[in-house]
Amino acid sequence: MTDPIRPGRRPAYGFFGGSFDPVQAGHIALARAALKECGLKRVYLVPAGCSPFKEEGPRASGRDRIRLIRAAIRGVPGLCVAKWELGRAGPSFTYQTLRSLHRRFPHRRWELVMGQDAWASFTRWRRWRELAKRCPLVVGRRPGTAGRGGPSAFFLRSKLPLVSSTRVREALAQGKSVRRWVPSAVALEMKRRGLYPRLPTGLSARRTRHSAAVAHWAMELARRYGADPARAERAGLYHDLAKEWRPDRLSAYAKINRLRVPGVSDVMVSKNPSLLHGVVSAHVARQRGWVKDRQTFNAMARHTTGHGRMGRLDKIIFVADYSSPDRPWAESVRVRRAALKNLERAFRLTVYYKSEEVLQRGGTLPRHSVRLLKRWGMN
Repeated sequence: MTDPIRPGRRPAYGFFGGSFDPVQAGHIALARAALKECGLKRVYLVPAGCSPFKEEGPRASGRDRIRLIRAAIRGVPGLCVAKWELGRAGPSFTYQTLRSLHRRFPHRRWELVMGQDAWASFTRWRRWRELAKRCPLVVGRRPGTAGRGGPSAFFLRSKLPLVSSTRVREALAQGKSVRRWVPSAVALEMKRRGLYPRLPTGLSARRTRHSAAVAHWAMELARRYGADPARAERAGLYHDLAKEWRPDRLSAYAKINRLRVPGVSDVMVSKNPSLLHGVVSAHVARQRGWVKDRQTFNAMARHTTGHGRMGRLDKIIFVADYSSPDRPWAESVRVRRAALKNLERAFRLTVYYKSEEVLQRGGTLPRHSVRLLKRWGMN
């Protein structure tokens, strides 16, 4: 193992970066251990906007992760949360943030606090030599992690709990309790804000995979186009809850609950009851407490047939469902490529391709689809 270098005795500040998606007991234990054993004046927990080591962005928004960290450190002296990396476009690189902090606070000395898994991959960090030269590394030992791989560091003696944010998210997705892995205030805040929704139940494996793919794709589009990623994820996860229901069950459920497909005539629905699955899925999700806001409900209800007045989240779910990465069709691939550059272009293509499919089957288009196609000159 690398020979440890103890940080100097002059008071210093700890910089503890990461996704914190969500913050969990191991994070807090590591920050408190660094504070105590290294004599740090404060330890700042710094959530990244987007980690350069993860293809997908964080599940929770920066604002929600800040809220969770504040709940976790409330009443814990010496621990703080900082937004330094959340407003930056692109991946969050620690060396950039530290350079900014050295300019902003020229008399402060910083020490990098990290877990042993991060230390083991430290040489993959951008400008890691610059970081190691300017900031002593403070590492928390993690059970089950190899003790080699990183540069010289000071290893904390404290025993840290064996838990990860990934494990917490997986448990939440399965509807399991995570109170032993996160501070109680964090668990309550996640539940109150509806963060990290559980995977849909009662669906086939194929439909579950599709729902997860739509949710992840919708989150990426929401980040690109200024919508709420958490709402996009929930709408994507639950948009097909009733997709596999029998036509008679869909019709009966819609009749009992007085549900109608927005913008589609009752005659069209009677000929094709499957058109009900969007609005029925939204109603079921709301009844189960998985969806509580009108925007998410509308996006789910409108994802199949569209609507005369589509908001940004509506368009994102409409496009994400048609072009999710699990769909190999040429039309879906074209929409997916377009969505990376221009949401409106992708929306138009989706309306056009879905309308073509309906007409080829001998069906009738909703009036709002006809109006849109005429407006765009695509009829």
